[in-house]
Amino acid sequence: MKKCPECGRENPDNAKYCSFCGHEFKEVICKICGHPNPPDEKFCRKCGNPLQEGPVVISKRYKLLKMIGFGGFGKTYLAEDLQLFGKKVVLKEFTGHAAKDRDFFKKEGMILAKLNHPLIPKIHGFFKDSEGRTYLVQDYAEGKNLRQILLEKHKLPEREVIIVVKSVLDILSYLEKLDPPLIHRDIKPENIILGENDRIFLVDFGAVKEYMP
Repeated sequence: MKKCPECGRENPDNAKYCSFCGHEFKEVICKICGHPNPPDEKFCRKCGNPLQEGPVVISKRYKLLKMIGFGGFGKTYLAEDLQLFGKKVVLKEFTGHAAKDRDFFKKEGMILAKLNHPLIPKIHGFFKDSEGRTYLVQDYAEGKNLRQILLEKHKLPEREVIIVVKSVLDILSYLEKLDPPLIHRDIKPENIILGENDRIFLVDFGAVKEYMP
């Protein structure tokens, strides 16, 4: 959904005119990839690059570099923490409106805050900015996701396949031993990051669920 800048009402992403006041939505074309974006978007939804001139800084601390994910009720950015000498972090912005979606977002933050595993990026903050938007701050798992690598190479060497499988199983074993156990529920190539020195990370715990027998 996108918000009309004239009346503030919500409209479908593909709407050309506001259903309430008739305001025309003028798309912003990305100069890098040519993809059309809603007028209020700061980063291209296709390639993630900035759509406007000048830096975007959240809460005078997090300088957004690129949008690296876009979903039903959230956007994920690569950012620099200006209070930690430009350390790269992941900033997740809640963009949903339903109360249950907000609860899911908050629950993800609460669960991540309790996790302590070297292959799961740690959470460092949960806050609202001056405009009331909610954000979650996480470690940045540097590398490429498995989907990107498979599109480039078409297949992985047997050695790397074994490393990926063992790492993911190690994470799942850790989640299973928690009290209560956790179910990730969204394990897919896009959520498996291959970093340097054969480090594998599992990301996106937005669908995580506590197992209650």
